[in-house]
Amino acid sequence: MKAEAKHDWTRFLDLFLERNQDRPTRLGVFVESGEAFDDYWIEDGMPLNGITVEPKGEGTDVELMFADAGGSGETRMTHVVTDARSMKFELGLLRDSDSLEFSDSEGKHTVLRFENLPN
Repeated sequence: MKAEAKHDWTRFLDLFLERNQDRPTRLGVFVESGEAFDDYWIEDGMPLNGITVEPKGEGTDVELMFADAGGSGETRMTHVVTDARSMKFELGLLRDSDSLEFSDSEGKHTVLRFENLPN
């Protein structure tokens, strides 16, 4: 499903966070480079700790917050998607395929995925 930035994403992202808080994540940014994409994987395994949204003009700033994997619950890292223009999301019945993707005004794509759920 895709949502444009002219809509307020706050309520949906609050529900997404409630559904996925403390799950280990994988965060990457994809940048167009000619006819290909360069991928930059920023973190792997840090639990999702928070999401904030700030609508701004044509776009929206989205801050993703991550806790340390040791379980302290304190935010250890943040990543801001500046001037996001669209958001794609996937929700799986068992949360196994939940993900978010934001596209910004510069054409970068930020992807948030989750590690496997424990059995």
